[in-house]
Amino acid sequence: MILVELFENMSIITIFAILAGLILIIIHMQSVSSRRKELVIVGAILIVGGIALRLVMDFSISAFFSMTFYVVVVLLTADIIILFIQKRAWLTVSLSHAIMQREKEVSEYDFLKDLTALAITDIENDGQINLNDTVYEVYSENFIENGSFVKIVHCEKNRIRVKKIEEDFFRTEE
Repeated sequence: MILVELFENMSIITIFAILAGLILIIIHMQSVSSRRKELVIVGAILIVGGIALRLVMDFSISAFFSMTFYVVVVLLTADIIILFIQKRAWLTVSLSHAIMQREKEVSEYDFLKDLTALAITDIENDGQINLNDTVYEVYSENFIENGSFVKIVHCEKNRIRVKKIEEDFFRTEE
């Protein structure tokens, strides 16, 4: 009932001033790094002016306190909503950042680790291997000649490091 009485005799200019002031302050609040203090100042002036205009038209202490109460409730509600939205956005960004970091750490070739392949070129710094009819670009710290068997020892991002397998590895006991 108080709400109806409060807005009953209010002029369009008063409503516009209060709403515009609230909107300016809310715009300032939603920006985390906003340095535009003018928005808050103009918003506060519009709200105070709207309340003053309302009081000039029909002076009432209860109207003054009611309008102040509603302005504070609107600003607090907007602040809570903005904080909730920003926290959700922060959590989303943090989660996507963590996923991206995890993807950077995992190589797309990790499934090849510890497998054996055939060197199809000499591998000085880099070369090629054949593994299950698929050719991969690899690198090695030591020279490996064409036709040697290699073991995939490390995968990082899109690079594969191999090591030559010693001949004794393939010999069977006689």
